[in-house]
Amino acid sequence: MDIKIEHDVLGDVSTNVYYLIYDRHVLIIDPAAEPERIISKIEGEGLLPSAILITHGHYDHFSAANELRSHFKVNVYAPAGDKKLFSDLEHNASSFMSGQKRILVPDVYIDGGVELSFAGLSLLAKNTPGHTAGSVSYYIDFYAEGYRCINDGFKDISGLILAGDTVFKNSVGRCDLFTGNEEVLNDTINNVFKKLPEDTLVLPGHGEYTFIGMEIERNPWFK
Repeated sequence: MDIKIEHDVLGDVSTNVYYLIYDRHVLIIDPAAEPERIISKIEGEGLLPSAILITHGHYDHFSAANELRSHFKVNVYAPAGDKKLFSDLEHNASSFMSGQKRILVPDVYIDGGVELSFAGLSLLAKNTPGHTAGSVSYYIDFYAEGYRCINDGFKDISGLILAGDTVFKNSVGRCDLFTGNEEVLNDTINNVFKKLPEDTLVLPGHGEYTFIGMEIERNPWFK
């Protein structure tokens, strides 16, 4: 299976919204804002949404999810560990960081270790707490599944991980918001991210993409 990665940078804190495109299907990850723009993109490319995946419970990663779910008639999958954040305006940061107050009731709550499959595309949800207590990252093992990324520069990767706000290029997500924990984040880096193959593509919630090997070399949190 060939997979193409596209993304938009949307919302008031420049969140990466990812689209995994395969066989005319598309998975939407962390729809941050501007649902009309996302709908126009997907319909303009003639794609069929399979699902909406959320990495964690902060408003800037789910604010367009309700509108997209209603329009495309697909399910929203989100981490069970952040259930309180999705329903609490203060804890999901929308009450003080956004002009619009947002809550979300996912269709399916998931935990780490769960394998998800959408129209033939398989992902593994990994518990990656620290930025929030319930943060998950979605990992695809290209070698095991027989997938191939067709983006220029990514054709030889062994896999990818949609990391939300857990890992950024040369940095990590903040730990000072509700349920954040620096010690837990450090454990996540050591026990999840550092154990992935070095050629794994990391798609963070903000900023530029990176690779596990680059973070081991340059990111002080990986030392």
